[in-house]
Amino acid sequence: MADVENVPFEPNECKGKPPRGLRWRKSAGFITVVMSIAGFADTLLYGLVRPLQAFFVPVLISSKVIPILPDMLPKRLNIPTGQTFVGYLSDRHGSRTGPFWASIVMVVASILMFCFGRRIWVLILARALQGASTSTLWISGMALVVDASEADNTGGALGWLNVAMVAGMLAGPSLGGLVYDRAGYYSVFVMAGAILSVDMVLRLFVIDPRGYKNATAKSKGTDYGTLPSDEPPSDPESPPARGAEHHRSKVDLHSRNQAQTSIRKRLIQKIPASWAVFRSSGFSMHVWAIVVVAFSQSALEAGLPLYLTKTFRWSTAYSGLSLGIMLLPWVLGPMFGKLADKQKPELLVVGGLLLSLLGWIPLSYITENTVGQRVILFVSLLFMGTFFAIVQTSSSVQINRIVREEHERCPGTFGPHGGTAQANAFIVEAFAVGSLIGAFVAWGCLQGQGWSFLCYLGMILCAASAILINLVSGLH
Repeated sequence: MADVENVPFEPNECKGKPPRGLRWRKSAGFITVVMSIAGFADTLLYGLVRPLQAFFVPVLISSKVIPILPDMLPKRLNIPTGQTFVGYLSDRHGSRTGPFWASIVMVVASILMFCFGRRIWVLILARALQGASTSTLWISGMALVVDASEADNTGGALGWLNVAMVAGMLAGPSLGGLVYDRAGYYSVFVMAGAILSVDMVLRLFVIDPRGYKNATAKSKGTDYGTLPSDEPPSDPESPPARGAEHHRSKVDLHSRNQAQTSIRKRLIQKIPASWAVFRSSGFSMHVWAIVVVAFSQSALEAGLPLYLTKTFRWSTAYSGLSLGIMLLPWVLGPMFGKLADKQKPELLVVGGLLLSLLGWIPLSYITENTVGQRVILFVSLLFMGTFFAIVQTSSSVQINRIVREEHERCPGTFGPHGGTAQANAFIVEAFAVGSLIGAFVAWGCLQGQGWSFLCYLGMILCAASAILINLVSGLH
């Protein structure tokens, strides 16, 4: 019972004995494993229904809708709408379990809509719920992992989350197509239900350390989120000042200064974390780096399959599978995260942006179907995937570090419980905005200037961003 103050939150257990398996259920390792499995399941289910689009084509054609729109637009548009609010609620609430469970409710609802829905608005809503579930899980999951991890081990944990989500992206379409071909339409959703069941059981064992700490503190009459008062301690034994005019002036001046300071602090507390942290140029630069990563990745995802289908005469499916090469370097995500914990993340970000030039430049010269140009294509995509893994992991680590240091320096800036979820929400929104812009730019370039122009545009963007971050961070 000596460690009751460190016991994570469990309903109805704050006033009694700590729950069984307390140490491992609240440990950073267990939370990272469960969140990685949850991320894998969520992205797996997102891709699992993609091969079923052939089943929905008659519905889409009868509704006069381009078949790809219900898949792309909800994914691109739903994430940058309100995720900062989700992060804000997650930080203000005593526990992060609310958004954590809301994500799985949304994905269950979306799977049921896909299974039984036969109208276009149902399919679009189902896809939108899947995208919202992914972004909500990403926000609450990263916040849980960061809360449970030590300050110098955040990068490795976030790296494992990236690996799990990328693995789900790779496995989802292939597994869904295999089950659909061999066992039929409804068998895909039976498998999805089994995956969700395992995910929900594992989530039941997770205990939020911060949530229990806050609940225990309240039960003892202590609020860890309350800021210290600006009022100086009063001393009832001190004699009152009488007749000294200069002393009264000093007291009045001191009171006015305290009032102004209190007003400033209250105003700062009302500013959401996604705005307050912009006072740090480092935060802005790392958010911009994530936008560049998302732009580049989305541009390749949208443009490369179309270009390869035209140039190499590959099928659409085979052209799309070539993008899987970019996901392979994400396996090294934990290593990049640990490097970001120990080294300057800005150095890794600048290096990753410069590495992208080894991908963009060769890609611009792919013009014909030869063995040599196929080798160039695959090697270039490996460089691009490494660039994505290095920059996104390093920038995510640094953004969380900046928020944590800002909260320690000025408690209450992001609310009583810090701003981890709000910062991670801004990461998700930055990635979504970059993805949306990248998809439309790629489509516009292929319709007008051509593939080489898109590659040159990506090359200039990455090179200019590397120079800018180098100048701002002072690496030179």
